[in-house]
Amino acid sequence: MSTNILDNEKHHKNLMLIDTHLKSINDNNKSSFKKCALATQYGLIPEVRTVILRKWVLKRQTLMFHTDLRSPKVKQLKHNPNCSLLFYSQTEQIQLRFRCRAHIHSHNRLAQYIYNETTQHQRELYEWDQAPSTPHPYSSLNEAKRHSQKINLKSAYDHFCVCVCNFTELDCLSLKKEGHVRFLYKWDKHGTLSATTLVA
Repeated sequence: MSTNILDNEKHHKNLMLIDTHLKSINDNNKSSFKKCALATQYGLIPEVRTVILRKWVLKRQTLMFHTDLRSPKVKQLKHNPNCSLLFYSQTEQIQLRFRCRAHIHSHNRLAQYIYNETTQHQRELYEWDQAPSTPHPYSSLNEAKRHSQKINLKSAYDHFCVCVCNFTELDCLSLKKEGHVRFLYKWDKHGTLSATTLVA
């Protein structure tokens, strides 16, 4: 049975707990919610990989990460922006599955704002002329970098993009000894939120 989230204290408290966990990435780089799996669909072939959550805004139904504009996942998301993000915390025994629609931002105000927040180490990831997933003949990444041309900082920004994932569904599974608990949250096109208790 689906209910309005504001009418159910249990669902409201659970969603606020999720909000707290995902906000923790801002203060704790070791947070188990820092990393998540991004699933995309390209043609008939699904693909999944790990990305680093950079921002989370519950009120805007937004999860955000940055990546190289030349990476295969960006091409896939441009072709089909429907995607899913999966979080799992061994410590909290919580699994979160978000159904999202992705938007790629590069060379605009948002991309510049997020880029300005990155560390020098993060920027170095975009400073190489070789695109992600490009084959190379070297036996190690360090050797490949020694033979790769390092480009200037302006070009590094040219390779930078932000992926904004706007979610419309959140499947939350809490693993408990006394019995697992699972809720499905849905936002309609007006942003109205409803919640359903599911069999775990």
